[in-house]
Order: sequence, then C-alpha cells, then structure tokens
Amino acid sequence: MPIAHNEGRFFAEDQLLNNLKVDDRVVMHYPNENPTGTSKGIASISNDEGNVVGMMSHPERASDDLLGGTDGLRVFGSMLEWMR
Repeated sequence: MPIAHNEGRFFAEDQLLNNLKVDDRVVMHYPNENPTGTSKGIASISNDEGNVVGMMSHPERASDDLLGGTDGLRVFGSMLEWMR
C-alpha cells in the first residue's frame, strides 16, 4: 500500500491518543512496523460520529493496474461492505 513519509504524518499528545483509543476512533494502524513515524502507528482516525475518516495511507494510489496494482481496492471494498 503506498504511503507518504514524514510530511503530514499523524502526531498527537498522549492524552488525545488515549482518548482516540478509548472512543474507538482509531480506524487503522500499522500492526508490525510504523513506516511513517506516526504516533502509536496510527494510519487513520474517524471523527466523533464515525462518518468521516482521515487516512495517511493512500489506497487510491493502488486502485488500478496502470498505477502499479490494485491492493488499495480492498480498503474501499471493505468500506462498502461495512456500510451495507
């Protein structure tokens, strides 16, 4: 999955990170490695209502064979499945 390094990476103080976890707002995280250096390996979070997600991995960059692969489509497919 394409990622963007350093610029724009997610960073927050411990209290906010704990609140995000307690409120179940961490949508995705890097499970084994943290290639971007984000706080707690967080790759995406949601707003309070859970209907908006901010994501630093870039599945749209891997959504067509012309872009080098289609692995990113799995992310979008799982979103659609969840909404159903």
